[in-house]
Amino acid sequence: MNKIPTSADAITAEWLTDALRSTSTIHTATVTHRRLEPIGDIEGFMGELTRVTLSYDRPEENAPHTLIAKFPTNDLELRAALAVNRLYEREVRFYQNVANQIKMRIPRCYFSHIDESGQNPLLLLEDMAPAHVGDQIAGCSIAEAELALIDLAKFHAAFWNSPQLKTFDWARVISSPDRMNQGQYQGYKWPAFFEKLEPLLSDVIVDVTREYGKLMPQIAEKMGDRPQTMIHGDYRLDNLFFGQAGEGVPFAAIDWQTMKIGSGTCDVAYFLSDNLEINLRRQAEDHLLNLYHKTLLEHGVQAYSFEQCLADYRLSFFFRVHILVEGGFLFDFADSRQAKLMQVRLERLSAILKDQDIQGLLSTFSDQ
Repeated sequence: MNKIPTSADAITAEWLTDALRSTSTIHTATVTHRRLEPIGDIEGFMGELTRVTLSYDRPEENAPHTLIAKFPTNDLELRAALAVNRLYEREVRFYQNVANQIKMRIPRCYFSHIDESGQNPLLLLEDMAPAHVGDQIAGCSIAEAELALIDLAKFHAAFWNSPQLKTFDWARVISSPDRMNQGQYQGYKWPAFFEKLEPLLSDVIVDVTREYGKLMPQIAEKMGDRPQTMIHGDYRLDNLFFGQAGEGVPFAAIDWQTMKIGSGTCDVAYFLSDNLEINLRRQAEDHLLNLYHKTLLEHGVQAYSFEQCLADYRLSFFFRVHILVEGGFLFDFADSRQAKLMQVRLERLSAILKDQDIQGLLSTFSDQ
């Protein structure tokens, strides 16, 4: 195969032919032309996306006529930092080692590559259009939440307490000491988070995030004792596709750079705290949790009661607040949509922390 492109402009028809044939996506057809279309205003936090439209010299069944090329960010300093944390590698390894083992609807991967540095990944992925990405600010409907949690449970069930998890050394374990680093959290992450977002923080968020930092070792031990599986890690509407009126796939999940190993309810708590309007979430929360648990059992999970699922769900809000603090102090108020999104997320999180009495749960650790 010719040299792997490091940017969309370097993608040629000849290289596409070789790449798609190497994965048996095409067999006899040859790509004769490609047209590139950058997707949205995505100048780099995590990566660059380009829609590629392909023309062939002959028709061939299942040959993609459009696909999405995913490259790393153009910010070389940021790219190196992300590579150190193996974010790019995780997504490539997911498509190489995990994707074919799950029933969750995800984009088909036509080609994947990452070099030894971990800084130069390339994915050629199925174009999910005309399905559309969810709007996290607006929130989703109950029907959309049902689709998201059913597929999520199928994904979790595939690796529930699986010995295979130990072979995925590229996936971080939520409860591991490097992940739940108390010194880093208390030393600079929480102070920087509080300084940056103090005007937007409710009393309950301040209290829970602060006290969590003091009790991290006990909480990490408890989280590590719960059933472990592969989780998405950033399961929110901005990473989920939904079809409309029979157009496109009904549902699909994208962006697997933050996948981790931990309790499946971490994804559930993350999703329900972020993606439904508060009153709608209160109305549907029990139903959605029951649906998630029921789907787990239908796909092979055993000896896991609904009562235990609820207990794990409450415990998983510590993962949610950890992610908030870890990323919150990097927040940029200059982006108006991100500013509005942060406000909405904090409002929803504050409500669910109160509704689930996470302050009360913290007190059970401090009493130990």
